[in-house]
Amino acid sequence: MESMGEISAAPATAEWSGWHASAQTASASTTPLFDTTSGRVLWRVSLPSGTSSPTVWVDRVFATYATKKRHVGIACIDRKGNILWDQALATAHGPTHHKTGFAAATPATDGEFVYCSFGELGLFCLSMEGKLIWQAGVHEVQHEWGHAASPLLAGNLVIQLADGQSGSFIAAYDAETGQRQWKTSRNSNGCWSSPILFTHPTSGRQWVVVNGSGRNSGPGELTGYDLATGTVAWSVAGTSNTPAPTAVVDQDLVISASGNNGPILAIRVTESGETEVVWRLATGGPYVPTGMIAERLFLQIGDTGRLTCYSTISGERQWSTRLRGQFTASLVSAGDQLLATSERGELFFVTFDEDSFDVATTHSLGERTLATPTSAGGRLYVRTARHLICMGVPDDTVPLAGQEQPAEAAQVSTFQTASE
Repeated sequence: MESMGEISAAPATAEWSGWHASAQTASASTTPLFDTTSGRVLWRVSLPSGTSSPTVWVDRVFATYATKKRHVGIACIDRKGNILWDQALATAHGPTHHKTGFAAATPATDGEFVYCSFGELGLFCLSMEGKLIWQAGVHEVQHEWGHAASPLLAGNLVIQLADGQSGSFIAAYDAETGQRQWKTSRNSNGCWSSPILFTHPTSGRQWVVVNGSGRNSGPGELTGYDLATGTVAWSVAGTSNTPAPTAVVDQDLVISASGNNGPILAIRVTESGETEVVWRLATGGPYVPTGMIAERLFLQIGDTGRLTCYSTISGERQWSTRLRGQFTASLVSAGDQLLATSERGELFFVTFDEDSFDVATTHSLGERTLATPTSAGGRLYVRTARHLICMGVPDDTVPLAGQEQPAEAAQVSTFQTASE
């Protein structure tokens, strides 16, 4: 699988180039995000609202946003916490949910271009310097709860899911020109999951996988689309009718969890695209957060804080505990720990193996937090209701805490000028 979301400890080359779920096969031996003993808040940059995760490429951080006047755009921040540029792109319209907003999709980048999606406004491609290159996929697909599917980079294609109350589809666009390559209608009236690229470990065949298709009349299905043509290659029924978590992959297994205490499915996909349900749990799926895989373990946080570890081989529950608070952000791999982030802005770092767990460290940011944190270059970037916060151990490229405030004040002024 392409290294979208791969955790790296090298600041000069570290990338987290798209929605985190593509990297949830990270093993527990991955280098930790940052030293939880000496790591601390290095800087805070004021941002308008948004529930998308930050995307990181080398020393640049990209974050989408929506202002109070519904102007949507994307900002680029450097490793020191300075805003390099801020590009307002369009004005959002239509309904949304208070937990979704108009900037819910996480941007993606290949180091040459940045791609961001704003629901029915479509896809936007910008240069790394903030110049608009193309806009595509404008459509009238609406949903009363808004849109949240993040764009997926797959070679020279950008894949975008657009589910609404009618007219749902998934489409692929040429990454350089924005020209549509294929479009496939979906029998869905709402899905807030993001597509992932699944590369079979032995055959190398590639499918775009979508976790669920919302249907008022019954359960949805996990679907694999041929990457080159967009045709449905395989599907497995049994997801909830309000799918929001993204599917995760472990070798030839695709694990789907959905619903408010809904079903969890593990599907084995053969080289030729045949599917087999290896195990199925009737309950345990979350409403919103995406789980993660580490060392043949599937870990899942529920919306009410129930953290559970399952065997990916059998589906057997290994252990379970409850963390305080409500949870919307997805789990993040943190070396030999996992990170769970509550809506109150509490960060729980949990060490674990197949038999036990321990809440090793907690940090409180003191701000409402719905977005999933991003890890790259030994840093942790957390998007709260009011700020982009960088945590880590200081180095010679990052201002000390006493130097934060003047830089942050200038950044607030930049946003007010460019976006409003």
